Amino acid sequence: MQGEDLTQLFGKQQVPAWRQRFFYEHHYSHKGKIPQTEGVIEDQYKYLRYLDPEPDYEVLYDVKEDPHEVENLADNPAYQTILEELRNHWTYFKKNLQ
Repeated sequence: MQGEDLTQLFGKQQVPAWRQRFFYEHHYSHKGKIPQTEGVIEDQYKYLRYLDPEPDYEVLYDVKEDPHEVENLADNPAYQTILEELRNHWTYFKKNLQ
């Protein structure tokens, strides 16, 4: 099982530096109600790829400024650097976690 030791979070010890982002995957089929997705989630941004549509559909949310994930920033030119960075992390995770 992958993961981190969480026991320090429950004690009075100093919490170590935590990971900055994680790979998210949802491959279970819910009869069309919840699409299959993969992505990368970090403190400020959430990047997801919906795998069911052809071609893949991407979303990028600033979860600090938009906690209800209303505005998809994936097509916004001001966020293309962040989109590309998270897309690259997604590619890295896909290659190295299989």
